[in-house]
Amino acid sequence: MMRRSSLLALLIFIFCVAFSSQIEDSIKKAVEDYLVSNFGNSIKILSFDINTNLENVDDFEILSHFVNRDDVRILLKLLNNGKILGYCRVNLKVVDYRKVVVARRIIKSGQVIQPEDVKIVELNVFGKRGNFAEKMEDVVGKVSRKMFREDEPIDLFYVVQPPDVKAGEILTAVVQLDGLIVTALVRLMHDAYFGDVVRARNLSTGFLIQGILGTDYKIYVSGS
Repeated sequence: MMRRSSLLALLIFIFCVAFSSQIEDSIKKAVEDYLVSNFGNSIKILSFDINTNLENVDDFEILSHFVNRDDVRILLKLLNNGKILGYCRVNLKVVDYRKVVVARRIIKSGQVIQPEDVKIVELNVFGKRGNFAEKMEDVVGKVSRKMFREDEPIDLFYVVQPPDVKAGEILTAVVQLDGLIVTALVRLMHDAYFGDVVRARNLSTGFLIQGILGTDYKIYVSGS
């Protein structure tokens, strides 16, 4: 009788261990899918740690996550027959190695980025915020809107096309009055792109005018 009881206890133990392992595998798969959906399929999980007894758990829900560099913590709700057993935290190490453009040296705000200012390296960008450039042509010839430190990945949010015209350039302003077209030379007051509303100073009168910068480098002023 005692031998039967011992055998039954052993079978129950083996079943519980197997079921617990199955739940843990399900959690691992769900967590991996969750991370891919949030951070992309280029991530790689280096370690997975769940220090919780899953013996009575038959279901779970992923509630939230927290990222600190390559450390990820995921909060789970543990269930049994639809009832809450408790909560636990999954600790992971995650990396996302990509070939990205980084600053070869300090790049100042307002500087036009040259080929010698940047290089492509393989870098772990997981936990870093930004839309990082992956091609040299994405940044070379563009203007930096912030200072990039050496080896800092280039965030495309902070690089823009150089202006089509720069402050101080002499342009022609055009205004049409009662069918008569009048032109004047003006000095641009600020950097601008085609299609921008710009301000310029009339070289003859000193008056400020405002108009739209055309692709022919002329400023078109509305007549009154």
